[in-house]
Amino acid sequence: MTQEDIKSSMYGGNEKKEKKINIQAKFDQLDDGEDSEIDVKKLITIPETSKILIIWKPIEISCCIISCYYYAWIIAFGEKDDIGVPVASIIFEAIMAFSMCINFLREYTPDGETQPVKDLTKIAKHYLKNGF
Repeated sequence: MTQEDIKSSMYGGNEKKEKKINIQAKFDQLDDGEDSEIDVKKLITIPETSKILIIWKPIEISCCIISCYYYAWIIAFGEKDDIGVPVASIIFEAIMAFSMCINFLREYTPDGETQPVKDLTKIAKHYLKNGF
């Protein structure tokens, strides 16, 4: 055994090497002759089955419902000189803006197809035409 083998067995170096190899293999799979900008676009799209989206969707729907009642209350009874009104408005607007940004990064599957669209320009056109 060489010194490097002894160190790698003591400090888990083989696992690190395997992780580096796996990461490099993933990047090699993405590199299929296209320019690197498209590879980056593929990396930043969010899959339809992402855990982030599964958690975020109920939060988004809840905020939509609560904000409808909140703004109706404000219209009916007016604003008080309370700090909570502007803070709540900012929170609701931030959540909606974040949801719109997520929609521009979320891949979608067109009707009748099995492969999701991962091109950011096609995703943006889809959401601008069909709504959020």
